[in-house]
Parts: sequence; structure tokens; C-alpha cells
Amino acid sequence: MELLPGNPVVPHVLGTILSKRNRTKKMPLLRFVDLSAERQALVRCCQRTDFGKIVGLAVCQGQPAFTDQTQVILDIKLDSDPVARPERDLDDFALCAEIVRLCSRLDNIRDGVIDQIEVRAGIPRRIVIKASELIHS
Repeated sequence: MELLPGNPVVPHVLGTILSKRNRTKKMPLLRFVDLSAERQALVRCCQRTDFGKIVGLAVCQGQPAFTDQTQVILDIKLDSDPVARPERDLDDFALCAEIVRLCSRLDNIRDGVIDQIEVRAGIPRRIVIKASELIHS
């Protein structure tokens, strides 16, 4: 099932959705191997970043594109040891809701720049984009 802009139900994340008669319907989860190579690279970058920001990420035809202008800024805590995401060493895993939503935003932006992706615990938690990226897409 493809994610569509404005679709209020994200069955890939929920695993189930309610039909009009309130019956549950099993839906497949979106998995890492389902992503394009570019989106997989973005997920892996988030996992390696752990805590920090990805700044100036280009989006070309709905795909993330790391360019010379893209920067990864790490936020390193000195009072504790880092804990890597458990999925980091796996070839495949179910994607969390935040990654699915980020992919939906990439589809909506289509061509432009994400000014900033805030990463916490290896998961993209927040993005910052210029309003013009939404207006002209």
C-alpha cells in the first residue's frame, strides 16, 4: 500500500486499520528493505547520529540526497555511554512511525531542501523546512 499525501490512516505503522464496520483488518508493516537505497541511507545516518541534527538535506524527486551542503551535527553527552539502536546491525526491521511520516514528508516536498532533521535516540523526531517548500510543492 502506498502512502498518499493527506491520508489520515497510516496502516504501515499501525499494523491494523478499522474498516467502516469497525472490524480490524491486518495490514503489512513497512519494513527497512521496502525503502529505496537513498531512504535506507537516511535511516542509517539517523541511527549513526544517535543524537544530533542533519542540516541542509536536499530532496530530489522525493528522495533524500546528501550533498556537499549537507551537514551532520552530533550532540554528544559526556555523562553517559552511548547506546546504539538495536536495529543498527539488522538487515531488515519494521519501521517506526516517525520514519514512515518522514518518508511521507519527502513525498510531499518532492524537490527542495529540509533545513534540519532533529534526531533523538537514532530516530528522526522533528524536521524544519521553509514554508515555501510546502507552498510550491
